[in-house]
Amino acid sequence: MGLAYYVETEGELRDLDPVDYMDGVLLAEADESIFPEAYEELSITPLSEFFGAMPANFLDEAEACTEDAWFDADEGLQTVQSLISYLQDNPELARDNGLMEDLKGMEDILMACADESVRWRLAMDV
Repeated sequence: MGLAYYVETEGELRDLDPVDYMDGVLLAEADESIFPEAYEELSITPLSEFFGAMPANFLDEAEACTEDAWFDADEGLQTVQSLISYLQDNPELARDNGLMEDLKGMEDILMACADESVRWRLAMDV
């Protein structure tokens, strides 16, 4: 298994455990290969802007983030829902359903965060 993205929440969600909602491997791959074009075309915030902290070995390649970076769910929902629509309009870009499942899982997590006023951030598992 390679690099994977996952959602951390600032507090617990009542009816949802984010770990159960996304694998994150295909999402991490797409963030580097498929999504850069989507970010530009759709004028949306890249997923990489939502990281709360980066492992030290990634700091050379990505902007440094502080441990205290948390985001409102609505900020991430705009990006995630735009990416879902983008893949629905361009199904040939998703190699299999796993990428769409990750995005829909992330959307579910962020919707729960919005409903419960819980902030979130992206993290990565290396």
